[in-house]
Amino acid sequence: MTSETAMLEEFVQREYEFGFVTDIEAVSIAPGLSEDVVRLISSKKNEPEWLLEWRLKAYRHWLTLKEPNWQNIKFPPIDYQASVYYSDPKQKPKLNSLDEVDPALLETYQKLDISLEEQKVLSNVAADAVFDSVSIATTLRETLEKHGVIFSPGNRQSQGGVPVLNDELRELYQEVILDHQQDPRNFGALENPTHRAEGFNPLCGDRIQLALQMNGDRIQRVMFQGTGCAISTASASMMTEALAGKTRAEAQSLSRQIRDLVTGHLPEIDDSDNVGSSQLGELRVLSRVRQFPVRVKCATLAWHTLDAALLEKSDTPVSTEHKTTFRLQKLFEEN
Repeated sequence: MTSETAMLEEFVQREYEFGFVTDIEAVSIAPGLSEDVVRLISSKKNEPEWLLEWRLKAYRHWLTLKEPNWQNIKFPPIDYQASVYYSDPKQKPKLNSLDEVDPALLETYQKLDISLEEQKVLSNVAADAVFDSVSIATTLRETLEKHGVIFSPGNRQSQGGVPVLNDELRELYQEVILDHQQDPRNFGALENPTHRAEGFNPLCGDRIQLALQMNGDRIQRVMFQGTGCAISTASASMMTEALAGKTRAEAQSLSRQIRDLVTGHLPEIDDSDNVGSSQLGELRVLSRVRQFPVRVKCATLAWHTLDAALLEKSDTPVSTEHKTTFRLQKLFEEN
């Protein structure tokens, strides 16, 4: 064995020296994973029935999966029943200063180079700070909402003091968005399309392939495929429902209207606006996206892709960050 090999072998066999454990008082469930555990965690979070069913469906699918071996890494079988899947820091009274915070918690922040003062987490003072996923919703919720992070309505009354969703979020992620995200309409491949286009939103990673069948100047069928966030998927799903039977000009006009609505060039539509609500139907929900600028491109991706398909510009994918998108808008305005 060469000296380099021996050195490498010694290094590989060495115990990891930078790990640490913080002993924080917490309320945890027993180790193990099963449908009963999923139901227990869901009940602790006061989640709605549809979210519990979604989690159970994911768990049942996970049971059918096998661990990948393509990476050629040797490790013993993982005992998934030996892990604890829910642990909530024990709730303590609000504190008045950093001096009253658990020293072990402060030490952990120092090791991670996280400044409690900078995060303004302990302003009169939440003792659970930002230490776990449960606490995040209690301490940085308002800041995260401003950046477009969505807190599910299922968590509105969860343990740990999560406040009720504000009106904008409740309206944005109401049943319409969640319904179309979980059960997207017209999702799949369309045989023999006459028009097609691809779209990509690099900021969020959304991708869409849109296919249309047109009879003369009228859209007969439209379907989409791809992956994306809830808003991107819901917007594409609602779009495909709204386009059926429309002429090219009507589809172009609707696309322009939705883009202007989402970007703030048209006033928001609420339920008191009977004309706007009746004309757009479920699509009026997208007017709330303007409250979250980072989500605007998620909501408009499908519509930009529609523009490209109708103009038969399918040679290159449409990107929400590409000049081609803006040239397509200009072509639409000229038409």
